[in-house]
Order: sequence, then C-alpha cells, then structure tokens
Amino acid sequence: MSNWYKRSGLMVLLLGQSLALWAQPIWHLDKAWLAEHDLLVQAPPLFATLLATADEAAVLSAWAAPAEPVVVPVVRQIRAGDPLSLMFVLGGCQVNMTGHCVVQVQMLISRPDGSVYVAPQPFAVWQGVAPTQRDGVQLGQGCLRLTFATDDPPGEYLAAAELWDKVADRRLLLERSFRLLPVSPAPVDPSATAASPEPAAPSP
Repeated sequence: MSNWYKRSGLMVLLLGQSLALWAQPIWHLDKAWLAEHDLLVQAPPLFATLLATADEAAVLSAWAAPAEPVVVPVVRQIRAGDPLSLMFVLGGCQVNMTGHCVVQVQMLISRPDGSVYVAPQPFAVWQGVAPTQRDGVQLGQGCLRLTFATDDPPGEYLAAAELWDKVADRRLLLERSFRLLPVSPAPVDPSATAASPEPAAPSP
C-alpha cells in the first residue's frame, strides 16, 4: 500500500452487515447487494465503493489470490485504540493514451460537531492498467488509516471522499459514517475504596 495518511491518536466492532466481493477470473462487485445497502456510488461508467475494514492485511491477502467469494465485514461502530483502514474498490475508469487510468481521491473526516478531524489530503487511488473485463474492479493502491484517541469526542464521525478520474474528469462523492463509542470507565478496585477501620479508643 502506498500513499496513505496515518493519524495517531478506532476498538472496532463488526456488525452483521458485510460487503461481498466476488472472484471470477478477475474481481467483480456484487452491485445489486451494494446498491441495496447504499454502498455503491456511480457516474457511469465509473463506479466505486468505500470499504471500511479492521483487518487490512486480510483484505490484501484475499485480493492477491481470489479463489472464491470473500466477505469483508463493514465497520459501523468503533472504540478508541484499534486501527481502521478506509480502502477503495473501483472500476469503469477511463484510460489515457498509454492505456492507463489515473484516479485520485481527497478524504475529509469530520467530528460529531462538524469540525475537521482529518483535513483533506490528495493521494493516488489507482494509476495503472484498467480492468479489461466488463465490470472488472481494482482495489485502490492508496488508503486512509485511522486510530482514534481516548480523548476524541464520542459520536458520529463522517468520512467524505471525492474520487476523481483525472482522464475522464469524472468525480464521485463517497461518504461513510462511524460511531465512536464512549470510553468505558476503568473498573473500580474494591480494595482501593474500602473504608479504613476506625482506630480503637485507648483503654482508660
């Protein structure tokens, strides 16, 4: 993975929803499932989805050798401390004179109050040969990695990404929200709060 932005300072809870990525001779998206769950953005022929995963290494490993359908959990709730990777799966990009696509993204992460958590920073999502088969897709070469700090305010965070096919000058706006759960209070040590015995009164 190249061209990624890391913020130091999301324990990730995986819900029942999942993203189905189907492997044929090359990768394909289950577009009907994605559209049903409002996860697919299209400006035909360009289409993309924003994939949130707690296990980037597993996604990369599965993508490198797609032997059968792979189901990747969609992260909706998060806690401070564990990493989260925001990755892009895309297809339908236009090729230039050399047969290559050039796709860039800018992503903004907003706090629950609307203030900026991660400022927009452009990075390459795809620079290379486009899939040759109809509806073929690519896993983006760049991603955004996040780790929320314990002092970050809990609530709904919004990831807004503008994906730009620079050859076709075509843009997509992808959004994904995450709820940062409140930090659980530390368990109380009963021995630390037990009342000290009253000193015995002196004998007369």
